[in-house]
Amino acid sequence: MCTHIVCTPKIVKSLAKPVVLALLSKEERSRLKFHDVPECDVIETLAGYGILNDMLPTEMGGSVQLDQSEWIANRRAVELEEL
Repeated sequence: MCTHIVCTPKIVKSLAKPVVLALLSKEERSRLKFHDVPECDVIETLAGYGILNDMLPTEMGGSVQLDQSEWIANRRAVELEEL
């Protein structure tokens, strides 16, 4: 399982990325993928990792319509069940 970070601002690429990588263990670094590609190539790059259009939000060119309010309501319901 990896964390994929895409379309990062220049300040993140130049300042935060080296600091974060320096603080992580070798195993953690291997599970963190920065995709420093043009925005138009992100979908193609992620597809190489098995992350397809039907898994990406519409904001990134995928087909998943995100609804933050619905997600929060579902999350609250789950947490109330756990109490």
